[in-house]
Amino acid sequence: MQLYGPMQSWGSNSQFILRTTHRDPTKSGVLGLCSAALGWNRSMDISPLLQLRMGVRIIRFGILMKDYQTAENVISANGSKKKNVVSTRYFLSDANFLVGLEGSDLKFLEKLHNALHHPKFCISLGRKSYVPSKPVFLPDGLRKNEKLEKALIQYPIAESSESDSIELIIEVPIDEADEIRFDQPLKNSYLTRKFNKRGMIRKSIKLNEVNS
Repeated sequence: MQLYGPMQSWGSNSQFILRTTHRDPTKSGVLGLCSAALGWNRSMDISPLLQLRMGVRIIRFGILMKDYQTAENVISANGSKKKNVVSTRYFLSDANFLVGLEGSDLKFLEKLHNALHHPKFCISLGRKSYVPSKPVFLPDGLRKNEKLEKALIQYPIAESSESDSIELIIEVPIDEADEIRFDQPLKNSYLTRKFNKRGMIRKSIKLNEVNS
């Protein structure tokens, strides 16, 4: 799937008054997008999605920016008073990512692929108001019998890049990871807002190595 838009945000530990974003998509955010495409609500069992391994190819990191939003008549913690609250919200401007999900259940991957083509609910890039500029669905995005890393490297990208390398972020077991992020959903994560840790490694592959 391609995640491209003027604004996107991928937070994993945000508080109300401060909404941060990672510089690349989180698994919790991507699986949330997939759940919306499938028409699954927050109370449904998302176990089939939890079995998928995620990888990201950075096409363009985008620019980290922030804005401010004011919520009026917010009830205080003790319920005694309403007030106006200003929150700071970070987002990525003009970022572009290629995201792959790998799994052994081909029928479910086909179902997910079709759902991205005809989503049941509106899909967004981390926040409901951040809609994609281009379709998330890629007609040739279902890559049968192809490993995640190879699929991300070899998928043709129309956008030209000034970089001479391909930047990848690949999910791996925790004991093999260079980076740990708390963005692995649980069965009820979208109700409880609690997530497990997930391991990742970052790879930079020279274009001449890919083409040789």
